[in-house]
Amino acid sequence: MTRIAKHILICMLIVTITGCAGNSAPSPKADTPQAKHTADATAAPSATPAAEPISPISPILPTATTETLAPVSPISPTPAPTAASDSRQVVFSIVPGPSNVTYTVDELLLAEGDRQATVTGSTDQITGQIQLDYDNPTQSTFGSIFVRVLSMRTDNPKRDRSLLDQWPDMIRFPFAMFQITEVRGFPESFQIGQSAQFQLVGTLNLKSVARPVVWDTTATLLGNQITGAATTTLSLTDYDIPVPLVKGLHQVMESVTITVNFTLQEASTLPEKPHT
Repeated sequence: MTRIAKHILICMLIVTITGCAGNSAPSPKADTPQAKHTADATAAPSATPAAEPISPISPILPTATTETLAPVSPISPTPAPTAASDSRQVVFSIVPGPSNVTYTVDELLLAEGDRQATVTGSTDQITGQIQLDYDNPTQSTFGSIFVRVLSMRTDNPKRDRSLLDQWPDMIRFPFAMFQITEVRGFPESFQIGQSAQFQLVGTLNLKSVARPVVWDTTATLLGNQITGAATTTLSLTDYDIPVPLVKGLHQVMESVTITVNFTLQEASTLPEKPHT
């Protein structure tokens, strides 16, 4: 091959190689799937929306509860009798202060040769009502009686503190309630100045325990007041109350006598409470 022929052949090879390099794959059209895939791949990634913060769950705190009894539903006074009425009914309410509740319990003073002594505690925080039927006394109705036992005090503050330490349930259950379900022996005639002896039968709710009790009662009608006393005896263990004991000093007996000294006054004649 001559030198000229070789030169021509080399030129043709160079042209062919150059042409192949220029024929790169055509860019896909915008509307083809490949174009969309390429656009998606090359496009800047969109910002991912931030998730909303989760509201923290507020802790459920126990609410403070106080073991209190529902207020006494007052007995609605009966309207003035009409011509067709054959009875006169009047509501009487217990007056705190003149009225009080006392308990008496015997104890042995171990440090004094087992000498026996009597302990007395009392409170005037008591409420209750009755509706007296003057013309038909046996049809009279009695509401529940409430006593704030937490306010009971003796003549010895140290003893009172000791009782609270030994009877913590008094703080959880500060009230006692006596529900009257039956009246035995109430007089058929209850006149002013007359004393009557009868029994109040019902349930005494103390702490979370309810037990049947019978109160021996004496009452006297004095114009617009009724005065008297009701007494019953109960056992501490019946109400799951531990018998107080201080080793070497004293031991309290199990039997307790409770007396309600009451003064009831016609509700319509009670002085109004001052506005606060």
